[in-house]
Amino acid sequence: MQVCSSIDVFDAKVAEEIERSDSNQQTIMQMANFHLAKGFVFKQHGNVHLHAACRSKKHQVVQFLVKKGADINFQNRAGKSVLHVVIEQAANHSLAGALKTCKLFDLLVKLGASPSLTDTRRNTVLHQWAFDVRFLYATAAYHRAILACLLAHGVPLGTADGFGNTALMHAAAHRSVRFMMLLEATATHPSTNLDHKNIYGQTCAHLLVSQSENTKINYYGVDDAQYAHGLKKLIFYGISLWIADRTGESVIQAIVLKRGNNDALRLVLYDHTHDCMLAFLMGTHSRLGETSAVKVLDDIAMELVLTDTQTLLDSIASNSINGTDTVQFQNSLAPVPGDNF
Repeated sequence: MQVCSSIDVFDAKVAEEIERSDSNQQTIMQMANFHLAKGFVFKQHGNVHLHAACRSKKHQVVQFLVKKGADINFQNRAGKSVLHVVIEQAANHSLAGALKTCKLFDLLVKLGASPSLTDTRRNTVLHQWAFDVRFLYATAAYHRAILACLLAHGVPLGTADGFGNTALMHAAAHRSVRFMMLLEATATHPSTNLDHKNIYGQTCAHLLVSQSENTKINYYGVDDAQYAHGLKKLIFYGISLWIADRTGESVIQAIVLKRGNNDALRLVLYDHTHDCMLAFLMGTHSRLGETSAVKVLDDIAMELVLTDTQTLLDSIASNSINGTDTVQFQNSLAPVPGDNF
């Protein structure tokens, strides 16, 4: 094997071989060992090469570089760690591609890579997964496999980015179709706080609702109905609809005041208010129980709901006498003629 003329040439040669998609991992390691034995060294202790090996999914080279002293928690100028690099580099968005990515992620964590590192924007690898435009067309199976891998290795759920958004809020703020997947996987986790506020005082619900204000469907295929489904799930998991943002606007107010653009969201709010009213006024109701979305009775918007209190109370009295549990009442959030639900 020919000796390179200088350390610079050696370092560049290693980088070139690692980046080549068709290069042989054994050949790379043999060439590197040959020169290291002659006193050559890796620039930056091989950390840049370690990131390159992660991008190329070269598992053996990754292990070799760490053994030779590369810092497993080295972060580049953008603050990206090896785990960030592994998640963002995926040419194959199929389930098979996800499994290959997860295998390397597992290896890096075993070698000592920290799942808690954040980049210069304070994004964890979970923030990166939650919304990355490079994965808009990845399959649902791909995303589920990656998410399961991240959660299995304890990537923190409550870490906030530079705007104060957790990964779940980051997904909501960017209209990511991964929002529901992340919500259902983490909503009941002890470290998940659905009422957490970002620097603008907005909760996850604020961010979700704000995305459907101006359009029925956005460029990424997320429409009004999907936002409504997300809001319904958030209500089920016990969010507070009355938390005000920095402008003093609550989620309920955001939906009600922007009546023309939130048909599906208003219908969710109407149904939830209906349940809250029944729970509050009757105490029990056949729809209430373990599956009820009513967690906080404060979500009843009294000034928005009752239009005729006496009629409602008479209806309740009549139903009690007749042994029924059906209450009819008028709600200002209810569908009106001309609305398209």
